Amino acid sequence: MKVTEHVEHLLGQGRKPKELIELGFPKSVVTRVRRRLRKETTASQLKTQKGKAQAKTSPQLAVISPTETTPVQRKQGSLESKVQELQSRVETLETLRAGLEDIENRLKGTPTLGVSEPSI
Repeated sequence: MKVTEHVEHLLGQGRKPKELIELGFPKSVVTRVRRRLRKETTASQLKTQKGKAQAKTSPQLAVISPTETTPVQRKQGSLESKVQELQSRVETLETLRAGLEDIENRLKGTPTLGVSEPSI
């Protein structure tokens, strides 16, 4: 997964841009993705507003009120959000691991830095 896709996914989950930058994502990427998402949201809102005028003639959909949801459904939603959060953390860790491996590979063969393989 590309860095921009990671950033888009994390922003979609409600993560703050500052938090993503602290995690090591480039500020320029975070800013660019955030602006693009904002534009897309604005464009979809405009389409929705245009569609509301036409929606008056279409039949109304049944809407379930929040009080009608069962405790199991609420717990399921909670579990799904926790799974998504864990998945985003795993993706972040994988991105960091890949970055560290890249740095390690670039540092191999630089005797002036005194970097050697760690003894385990």
